[in-house]
Amino acid sequence: MRLRPVMIIADLVRAGAFLVLARMAAGTPPGILAILAISFLVGTFAATFTSALFSFVPVVVKPGMLGTANARVALTQQVAFVVGPALGGFIVSLWDYTTAFALNSLTFLISALSIALIGSAARAERAERGTYWTEAKEGFAYLWEEQHLRLLTVSGAISIFVLGFLESIIILIGTDIFGITDTAELSLLFVASGIGGVAGALSAGSLGRLIGI
Repeated sequence: MRLRPVMIIADLVRAGAFLVLARMAAGTPPGILAILAISFLVGTFAATFTSALFSFVPVVVKPGMLGTANARVALTQQVAFVVGPALGGFIVSLWDYTTAFALNSLTFLISALSIALIGSAARAERAERGTYWTEAKEGFAYLWEEQHLRLLTVSGAISIFVLGFLESIIILIGTDIFGITDTAELSLLFVASGIGGVAGALSAGSLGRLIGI
């Protein structure tokens, strides 16, 4: 599939999901099933967008700049992890959830427009293409045979498992252990968790050049 349309569609779907959430927040509080459905939709297309994004970077960046480009993409993501929750908590405290969700929807529209404005990028084509399952099988086999890719995949899976577990209980930690009830203060827990990521992204390019990948 072409990567740019995939990213734009992922942004538009998430923009629509948060707009629906904003509409719900303005009226009768949404039920748990509605929240779960929107969370599933947003999470699915977030994973789709991120996968497409890191595949798209090598297409639009010169090979010699790939490490720097990936570091900058990671940096912007980590900065968003720090700034986003703080800004969200501030908006909810100052106005309400409806405003916060509506503004979040707007950020995805801005992202979609930004991607659409990227100059035309070459698309690598293969002479022959197999079925999805054939290519997936080949991909997993190659990934497992390559030691570096195998180690990266395992370490990535472990980190995602740990982060997913932490994200699931961080609100409970704030409310039940620390007794935090203010939305803005709760958002600071997410801000703190993103600071290390910013430091890592800032140093990734320099460390890679200094000691090698």
